[in-house]
Amino acid sequence: MTGNLYKFTLGLALIFTFSLTAQDIFFEVKVSQNKVAEGETFKLEYISNGAISNFQPPSLSNFHILSGPNRSSSYSYVNGKATRRQSYSYRLQPIKKGNLTINAATAEINGQTYSSQPVSIEVLSSKSRSTPNGTPVNGQDVLLMISASKRNVYINEPIVLTYKVLFNKQISSPSVVKEPQLDGFWITEIKEQRTSYNIYKTEYKGKMYHTFDFHSFVIIPQKTGKLKIPSYVLNTPVEITTNKRDWFGMPITKTENVLIQSKPVTIRVRPLPTIKRGETFHGAVGRFTTKSKLDRYSVTSGEAITITYEIFGKGNLEMLQFDPYVLGQQFETFEPEIKSDLKYTKYGAEGKVTYSQVVIPRFSGSFTLPPVKVNYFDPKSKRYKYTSSSSFKIQVAEGKKYNKQISSSSIPTEQIESQVNKSLNEDILFIQRDNNLSQTEREPLFSFSTAHWTSMAIPYLLSA
Repeated sequence: MTGNLYKFTLGLALIFTFSLTAQDIFFEVKVSQNKVAEGETFKLEYISNGAISNFQPPSLSNFHILSGPNRSSSYSYVNGKATRRQSYSYRLQPIKKGNLTINAATAEINGQTYSSQPVSIEVLSSKSRSTPNGTPVNGQDVLLMISASKRNVYINEPIVLTYKVLFNKQISSPSVVKEPQLDGFWITEIKEQRTSYNIYKTEYKGKMYHTFDFHSFVIIPQKTGKLKIPSYVLNTPVEITTNKRDWFGMPITKTENVLIQSKPVTIRVRPLPTIKRGETFHGAVGRFTTKSKLDRYSVTSGEAITITYEIFGKGNLEMLQFDPYVLGQQFETFEPEIKSDLKYTKYGAEGKVTYSQVVIPRFSGSFTLPPVKVNYFDPKSKRYKYTSSSSFKIQVAEGKKYNKQISSSSIPTEQIESQVNKSLNEDILFIQRDNNLSQTEREPLFSFSTAHWTSMAIPYLLSA
């Protein structure tokens, strides 16, 4: 049985090879239609009766590529005649009106290079896109618009970007065909938990529309100049009324997929003023306040203290960077734990960033920890401002000699032990550069004291 199958397959291949050599190889192009309206799609297909290799498509820069290249192949043997078909196809949407030319594609077939013919596509206005036996779908019946909360901003100033769907016909939920590439922006999607869209009324060019917000982002410009927000493309199912009626005389409807596209928007981004800028400014733009607290104010030397700083408000909180906060040789310091609790809504970005830092005093005494200062730019008042937390006074009693045996009620012991072997002179990366740490009391050290010299002299006196 296997031998017979092999002979049949081999014979079929020989017949097919003979058929191909007996007929001319072709490589041609087909389009589903040569005239399309703005927003409509068409199919572009390259077909051959041979095995295509090294397919090189033409430039399709005048079109949105909605799908493709999609490869397909088929083979048939009917009445002693073998037929083969292989194709590459695209689903395209024009991005501008006029006569658009699709240049030739090339492919290798049986070791030879073939080229297709160029194709011309005429793109008409979308004012009267009609469907067979149906009510026209006007270019103003379904729209997609970009709404930007601000179009003239400073660098690092947040913007809320919303894509709105306006419609006057019954539609279903759209699907994304092409998302814009927002170059030059830091982007965060506004995620909303919802089961349906909130529909409201909007007036546009003297006409009322049903409207819903399809997608929203918080974007923060990272460079100055004119930044372009390109088009966004949605596929929207639209219910249209046909000329047919059912048994009860009611009009029969059908669904047509309509592609809607937003117009590009330009955002003008200005640099921040250079006058009256603080030395500790590092790009914070918005309105902020600062709070701080300690988990304890009285400890013994060698015990851990947790300092917590909160910076909250509206602005580019997630992008904030600060100078190191240095406590000096009186304290051992550890890397802070940073937590963000931010919300991105249609009003922008708001919330707080929390810094928790462990410090361990090495000596007894009374110490003052300086406040944390944040220098930021307020775009509303167009001024640089400061926000400052409180300073703290702590009392440190004489304790055991500083070593790895440290306990803290708020910080795991293993976390402290893993970091205590670091160099004692290592600076912690935190918020404030200035060190106003002051020590008001300090116990005398044993080294170089009177008791120290007396104890060293006693052995020599006894030996004498």
